This record gives sequence, C-alpha cells and structure tokens, in this order.
Amino acid sequence: MKYWREAATVILAARPRTAEGLTRKQTATGLRAQAGGAGPECEDYRILMLKRSGKSSFMPSRMVFPGGTVSSVDHSRDWLDLFLRMAGKPLHETLRRIRVDGPRAPMVSGERPEWPGMPPDVTFRICGIRELFEEAGILLALSREELSQTMDCSDGDRLLSVKQWNESERTELEKWRKLVNSNADAFLEMCVKLEVFPNIWELHEWNNWLTPVLGKTQKTSTKKPLRFDTMFYICCFDCDRLPDASADEGETVLCQWKRPLEFLSSGEDNHLTIDIPQGYELKRLLNFPSLEELNRFSAERESKGLLRCFPLIQLCQDGFVALYPGDCRYPEHPDFEGTGGVLQPLSLGVAQLTEEANPMHRLVFENANMKLLFICNRPLPFGHVAPIEQSNNLNPKL
Repeated sequence: MKYWREAATVILAARPRTAEGLTRKQTATGLRAQAGGAGPECEDYRILMLKRSGKSSFMPSRMVFPGGTVSSVDHSRDWLDLFLRMAGKPLHETLRRIRVDGPRAPMVSGERPEWPGMPPDVTFRICGIRELFEEAGILLALSREELSQTMDCSDGDRLLSVKQWNESERTELEKWRKLVNSNADAFLEMCVKLEVFPNIWELHEWNNWLTPVLGKTQKTSTKKPLRFDTMFYICCFDCDRLPDASADEGETVLCQWKRPLEFLSSGEDNHLTIDIPQGYELKRLLNFPSLEELNRFSAERESKGLLRCFPLIQLCQDGFVALYPGDCRYPEHPDFEGTGGVLQPLSLGVAQLTEEANPMHRLVFENANMKLLFICNRPLPFGHVAPIEQSNNLNPKL
C-alpha cells in the first residue's frame, strides 16, 4: 500500500545583473511599507512561482514552486551512460560534491533496489529539473564544456550563471518541451540529442515536506494517493536577465518572478493564493537579503542533513494549529501513514493552546481574523533558519 507519492520541487532564486526600474533601496522601502513597515531589508533576487490550474486535483489555483512526482525516466541507468560519454568518468565519482554528513530524510537514505545503480540524490534532482522544464520551460543543464568546468571547480558555494539560449535554441527547446509534457521519457532523449546533462550539482537540499493527514487512511484503498513526500531543493544563480518562463497551459497557467516579500505581500489577492509549505519557505527566505548569503547558506547547510517535515493538524474550537517537529505537542512517533486518522479536536481555543506552550514550532489559524501566524521560539535542527513572520496574507487550504 502506497500512502504517498514521491516528488521533487525546485526553489529557483535568480538575480538579474541589469537594473529593472527602481533601485534596490527604493523597491525595498515600498515593499516594507506594503507589509506594514516591519521586517528585513528587501531581497536582491527573485523567486519563480507558478499558478496551478484550477482543474488540478491537488492544490488547484495555488501558487507553488515548480515540481512534480518522480517518473521512471528519472532513475534510468541511461543517465549514467550519458554522463560517462560526456565527462569521461563515472557519475558516482562526482557525488562527493553533494556531501551530506548529517541525518538523511527517508526518501534519500540508502539504495533503492528498484532503481539499480541510480542514487536517490541523483534521481530526485533530475526529477526536479525535468519538472522545472515541463512546467516553466527553463532548462538547468550543462554542455560538455560546462560540465568539465563544473567538475574542475572546487568552490562549492560559487554563484551559478545560467546559459541564455538564442532564438533558434529556444524554438528547439519549446518543441522538446511539448514532447516531454506528453512523455517524460523524452527528457532523456532530449539531453542525449542536445548533448547536455541536468545540472544536479547546483541543487541543494532545503526541506522535505510530507503532506499532512486530513482523514483516516484506508489500508485497502486502491486510489492514487493525494499525499506527497517532496524534497525541496534550492538553486541560486546570477543572470543577465531573468530566464523566460512560460506556463505549460496544462498543469500551470501562470509563471511569475518576484521577490519573496512581493509574493507574500500579494498573497491576499484571489489570483495569487499561496499554500502553507510555500508560505513557510518564502518567509524563511526573508532571512537572506542577498543572493550571495542565500547561496552560501544553502550550500553549507546541506552537509548538516535534514529529516522529514510532517505537519500534524490539531483542530480547535476557533481554528486550527499545525504542529511541526520540535513543537512541545508534537508526538515522538507521529503516524506518518495516517491509518490512525487525524488528531482528535480539542475544546480549547487557539489562544489557549498557544498561551503556555514551550517550545513552539507551529502555525496557528483563528477563524475570527482569518490570519495565519508561524510561531517558532526554538532553534531549528540541522542549522536551518525559522520563518520571519511579518504578514499574514496566506490563504489556508489544507
């Protein structure tokens, strides 16, 4: 019985080298005013987010980071052959650049017998890069020459520069994109034909979200699960201008590059609704005003590892609380599968549940004011940072 599907998501952070109208200081002042005047200096980079189709069975009409479920092509051994032809060495020899000394999330720990020879660290990164190409038309891949330069470079926290494709190349890529959207296997065919390899080395582990349980899971159910165990990667790069991103008009209907604070400030608009994991991560990015800081932190933090983040939903009289690992009310052994059902509703109010709790790592929502608030009063493990709470414009949809 499969309780969830495995997936990968890419948080793409880009900084254009050319100015776009207002100076950084002017833009930061305006955005802080929108958010109530509080908070850190505005970020000098943009994040790519996509709006899902209203017809989607999961998170319809929500703003999300690019990503999707693993396909068989993502763990094909043909990737190992392609890399060997392009680089002249086995792919496994380069994985020391993806160094994690700390604990690993279950989805990437150990070998997979069903994926012979393909490490999960490679498979999930290829999945994220493929989904980024399918959903937004952006290809993170290296030519033979670029691959050689990347393997020779020892500076793990340097900023990536993304290739700007010319008009004829973009036309060719768009043809391939349609094929990949129809059949994921075409992604490998495209990389072989164009002699490029997915740039897995620039994706750093950021978080591993498991969809919460919203009802009792039936062990005998044959339905495809609508829960996802998703590895969130982050990739930072400089560019002359922001890469052209376009919706696939199937799964996605809108692509936008904005600063994290801009997305959070516009979250209350009906057409820009942000779900809780994305809001959590956007508010975490507010800790990093500059792309250099974010890139350095993500590269260094990755080696400390991470574990699965599985929210538990506690219903209250006047709202709900989402409990995260490390919260004083979070159980030592959570029911990941959900066969025991959801937590029993409490007769307490949200304020009462939060009044004397310590430590806290949670999100609270009160029906009366329709606002979400992230609360974290404890250090997070694995060297990670907590969200900065300064606006409550998230629209809850659990």
